[in-house]
Amino acid sequence: MGHATPHAPIRSDCVVEALASRVQPGKDVEILRGMRTSGLDPSIERLDLSDGMIIDATKPVDRPFVERLKVPQDVMERIRPEDYVRTGVTVR
Repeated sequence: MGHATPHAPIRSDCVVEALASRVQPGKDVEILRGMRTSGLDPSIERLDLSDGMIIDATKPVDRPFVERLKVPQDVMERIRPEDYVRTGVTVR
């Protein structure tokens, strides 16, 4: 899994994986209300105030954490995505 460094761009697939596998919204998300903003977000109601969010999607350090699983290549060669995905759904 890629990690952001000062010299590497953030990979959106890694961010999505971290959000899906490491975040418990009730304890890992903080909403910051009434923060100053640049006014570039078209969804805000007031040009100088908006809400923000902090999400802790870091790996836990106080317990074991399973690394990303990789499906073995021989299994990938045997499966047919069309057997598991409805017609019209894009498969990457």
